Amino acid sequence: GYNDPVIYVARELKPDTCEYNVVMRHEQTHQQINKAALEYYIPELRYHVMNISQEIRPLQISRSNQVNEATEILTKQYIQEIGPLVEAFKKELMKEQGKLDNHSNYKLEGDLCKYYHKKQKKK
Repeated sequence: GYNDPVIYVARELKPDTCEYNVVMRHEQTHQQINKAALEYYIPELRYHVMNISQEIRPLQISRSNQVNEATEILTKQYIQEIGPLVEAFKKELMKEQGKLDNHSNYKLEGDLCKYYHKKQKKK
């Protein structure tokens, strides 16, 4: 959920180890990116949805057995209008997530624990 997200990590990672903490921080950063993206885009999406809802006109039906068909038509219209906005949001979100999920960042994160363990041995 958005209010109380659950982060799953491999059970081989033991709490309070450097590796566990780095993985948790990585996943928490993903959640922070998601939250920031939603906070940024929701007002824009809301604005467009309000405009779209003003543009799509209700359908007149004469018989109750036309309700399902009318609902399907209106749903398709909404999806056709809103779909590109949602796809643009998802594309931007994936671009931001990609800044975290890439070879150089994985190497940097992996090196953190190597450096930490090396420093611990010197103590």
